Amino acid sequence: MLRKLFYPPIFEDQEQTYLAGQLWWVVIVMLIATTAYLIAWVLIVPEKSTRIVLALPLYPLFAVGLYLIYKGKLKITSALVVGGIWLVLFTATALSGGVLAPGYSGLFITILAAGIFMGRNWAIVFAILSVVSGGVLIYFDNQGMLTSASIYTDPITMWIAQSVYFFIAVALLNSATLTISNALLRAKHELEERQNAEKQLREAELLYRTLVEDTSVVTYRDAAAEGAPSMFISKQIEKMLGYTPEEFSGTPDFWLTLLHPDDVDGVLESIRDTLANGNGMTHEYRLKSKNGEWVWIRDEFALIKDENEKPLFIQGVF
Repeated sequence: MLRKLFYPPIFEDQEQTYLAGQLWWVVIVMLIATTAYLIAWVLIVPEKSTRIVLALPLYPLFAVGLYLIYKGKLKITSALVVGGIWLVLFTATALSGGVLAPGYSGLFITILAAGIFMGRNWAIVFAILSVVSGGVLIYFDNQGMLTSASIYTDPITMWIAQSVYFFIAVALLNSATLTISNALLRAKHELEERQNAEKQLREAELLYRTLVEDTSVVTYRDAAAEGAPSMFISKQIEKMLGYTPEEFSGTPDFWLTLLHPDDVDGVLESIRDTLANGNGMTHEYRLKSKNGEWVWIRDEFALIKDENEKPLFIQGVF
C-alpha cells in the first residue's frame, strides 16, 4: 500500500487517469518543495525557525489530497488543495506583515493551480479573492494592526520563499503544457475518427449507388402496414413503368392502383402473411405502365425487423 503512494493511480477511464496523474504530480512537488522550504528555514535562518509552524498545516492537507486522488475524487481534491494552500498562504501573509510578505506573492501559485485543475472561472475567483484580501491587509497595515513586514523581507527570506514558488510554478506550467498537448492529441484523434467515418460514409454511398441505382432491378421499401404504402423506390421504376420515383412514392398507395384487378387479392394476401409471420415471399403479378401496358414482374420481398423484433418496413426487389 505504501509503495502505491510513489506512483499515480490508474483508473478505467483514461481521462480520469491522466488528470489524476497530473494532480498527483503537482501535490508531490508541493510536498517536496514545502519540506525543502522548512529545512532551508531551519538551516539558513535558524533565528526564524519558529516560522515553520505556519507551513505545518500543509502536510495533512497534502495527505488528504493524495488519499482523495487515489479514491478518484479529483474535483474535491482540486478544491481542497487549492483552497487550503490559499488559506495557509493568506494566514502566513497576514502574520508576516501583509502584502510585502513573501506569502502574498505565493497566492499567484493558487490562481495558476485553480486555472489548470478547476477551470478559468475558479482562477478568476481566486484572483479576485487575492486582490480583495490584499486590499484588506493594506487597510489593517495602515491602521497599525499588522507586524512590520521588514523583518520578513530580507534577501535570504525572500530568496527561500521565491525559490519554492519557482519550482511549484514549473510543476504547474508543466502540467498545463501536458494538458494542452493531451487536448491536441484528443482533437487529432477525434479528427481522424471523423475522417474515417466520412470515408466509410462515402464508401457506403458508393455501395448504395452500385447496388441500388446502377443495377437493372427496382429496389423499394414499403411501410410495414396493410397495403404496404410506398416509402422509397429506386429510379429504375421509370424505365420499367414510365413513372418517376417521386410519382410512385408521392401517393402512398399509388402502386395499388396499378395492380391488375385479377392480382390484387393474391398480392395483398402475400403482404398480410409477411406481416403476420415475417416470411419472405416471392410473388408474380402485373402492374400497369404509364402508357397503359401491363408489365409482368417477379417481386421478392421480406419484412425487416429491429433488434426487438418490431417490424420496421418491407423491403424488396423486382
